[in-house]
Amino acid sequence: MAPLIFGVIICGHLPMGKENPYQFASPSKESALATFQRAYSTEEAQALWNQACQATEVKDPPSTLNELANIFDYLSKLPGRQGVYGTSLKLRLLTYRKLVVDFAK
Repeated sequence: MAPLIFGVIICGHLPMGKENPYQFASPSKESALATFQRAYSTEEAQALWNQACQATEVKDPPSTLNELANIFDYLSKLPGRQGVYGTSLKLRLLTYRKLVVDFAK
């Protein structure tokens, strides 16, 4: 799978005439919470999410990819594992935008 993704990013193209041909799921609050629940309890993950929403002044749940991007950017700047997970979420959202959203335009 990695070589395919690498090739798509380098070449900058997807099969013509298809929207979201690889069926990537859109980033979401639920996927972010699931990511943090791999390392933290459900309550800790929710508290971290609430902190990010408050710090970025985004109403929960976020309604746009831009709002999610603001939350993920905030999370990526946190110290330790939280920042690593936040960076992972941010990268996933950026990849989704490039491969699905921007391609559909």
